[in-house]
Amino acid sequence: MTLRILVLGGGGREHALAWKLQQSNLVSQIFLCPGNGGTELSPKVSNVILPDPSFQSLVNWAVTNDVSIHDSHFSFTETSVKINLIVPGPEQPLVDGVEAYFRKGACLPRISLTLLSYTQAANVCATVGIPVRRL
Repeated sequence: MTLRILVLGGGGREHALAWKLQQSNLVSQIFLCPGNGGTELSPKVSNVILPDPSFQSLVNWAVTNDVSIHDSHFSFTETSVKINLIVPGPEQPLVDGVEAYFRKGACLPRISLTLLSYTQAANVCATVGIPVRRL
């Protein structure tokens, strides 16, 4: 099984997450929303540009792929993007309730949902020996 990962955010933290995630052989594609100019330079990474930046629009893209993708490395058909893992970079989307939106949308069988907070992600990284800055 290969993973297609959606990373929420567009700053340096998200760039670093994508950079490290793409090194895994288990990862086939990483999508950053909104991403930045540097993130889309990596071969496995694409930025997702949504006309409506709401959580509902993001869920709609992850589940139905019905919004356009600005992409320089891949060409997608309607059914080619299936998200297996969602990683919020900043904690603000979690505070604002992004998890609830994805949990509602996850009732469709096409998407399996995993949300990691920074603390959970840091614990996973520590378990496998990846150094992480503790907040």
